[in-house]
Amino acid sequence: QGRGGRLVGSRMNKSGGVQSPGGRTALSGAKSPTAVAPAATTIALEQMQNDDAFVGMGARTGDLSPYAQKIVVEAFVWLASLIVWGAGADLDTINNCNGHCGWQIFAGLGSWGFFTVILILNYLCESGKMSRYGWFSHRFEMQLLLLPCILWTPTVAVVSARGSSSNAVSIVFAWFAFGGSFYAVEKAFRSFREEDEADPSPIGIKENPYIYG
Repeated sequence: QGRGGRLVGSRMNKSGGVQSPGGRTALSGAKSPTAVAPAATTIALEQMQNDDAFVGMGARTGDLSPYAQKIVVEAFVWLASLIVWGAGADLDTINNCNGHCGWQIFAGLGSWGFFTVILILNYLCESGKMSRYGWFSHRFEMQLLLLPCILWTPTVAVVSARGSSSNAVSIVFAWFAFGGSFYAVEKAFRSFREEDEADPSPIGIKENPYIYG
C-alpha cells in the first residue's frame, strides 16, 4: 500500500480475482483448458476399463452373453430329450421295445422333466418373482446341471449298443443331449463367474444380461 492509502501493484477485487495495475482481472479459481483436458481423458479411460471388466472380452460385439447361451443350450437339450422320449415311446407302441428302449424312455422323460423345471425357474428369476441370490443361485444351477450329464452318459452307451432297438433318430438326439448337457454346465459356470462376482460397473448402469454390445 502506497501513500494516501492507494494499493500499489496487484490487488483483490470483489469477485475474488486478482486485479493487475492495468485493470485486468484473473480469477484465482479458474483452470486452463490444458489442465481440464487430461482429467477428462483419465475419467473416460477409467470408464472404458470398468465396462470391459464388466462385460469381458465379448464387449461391443453383439454376441450372446454366457447367460443367454446357457438358456439356448438348456432349451436345446430339453427338445432333444423330448425327441428321444417320443422315439422310445413310438417303439413301445409297435411292440418292438426291449430293455434298451425302456432305458431310453426313462432317460428322455427324466431329462425333459428336469430341463422343464430349470427353464421355468430361470423364467421366474428373470420376471422378478424369484431372487437369483436366493436358493436358486447361479452356482446351484451349475451344480444341478451335472445331473443330466450323469444320466446321459450311460444312456448313449445303451442306445448305441449292438442289438439295441433304438432307431437312428433316438441315437442321434441322445448324443446331442449328451453333448449339450456338458456344454450347458460350461455355460452355467461362465454365467456364474460373471453374474455372481462383484460388479465393477458404476451404480445406475443397466446391462442387458442376454446380449453384449
